[in-house]
Amino acid sequence: MIISMKTTTKSERVDDEVSPKVLIITGMHRSTTSLITQWLRRCGLFIGERSPGNAHSEVEDPDFLRVHEQLLKSRRFSTAGLVHKPIPQLTCQEVEQLRALIDTRNKEHDEWGWKDPRTCLFLDTYATLIPDAFYLVIFRSFEETISSLLIRRYKESVKKYQHKTGISGWIWEHYKKKRRMKVWSNLMSVGERVCAKTSISEPAG
Repeated sequence: MIISMKTTTKSERVDDEVSPKVLIITGMHRSTTSLITQWLRRCGLFIGERSPGNAHSEVEDPDFLRVHEQLLKSRRFSTAGLVHKPIPQLTCQEVEQLRALIDTRNKEHDEWGWKDPRTCLFLDTYATLIPDAFYLVIFRSFEETISSLLIRRYKESVKKYQHKTGISGWIWEHYKKKRRMKVWSNLMSVGERVCAKTSISEPAG
């Protein structure tokens, strides 16, 4: 069983020959990975150190997130991981960087894991580095995932401009706001059409 109400550290192990249990949590952005990871953390699974003032550290391991973003940035991909073509193979140095991070976690914890949607892009590498890992791959319907992603992007745009005053505030309220709403509405329609035409079937259940 990967989850316990109290995780143990390396110093608390009775049998040092037992390999740590590692849970890799992944799935598309906005597919409830954060919600499930929060629950696992509260059950006692180590999911990374919390960083004061960083809300994301509650559900994402900052170290794995940082490495994944660096890997994407160095290849000129969006650090969000929303890519449309395969990621070039990692270099030996990059693989060793991941190995060092994994080794550190293994030395500190009997049971641990991490969550990051970008992990999907590096599963082949992790399968080699952690052959006995457990996987929790979370699926959500295409329509709901796309809708949630676009709504979040729109809210981020609104938050950026809603506190502006003077001429900037007037431009936002009477021009940019309506334009942004139209853009996101169109994107939503495109997403729905793509989902309707996709040949990929939804997971059963």
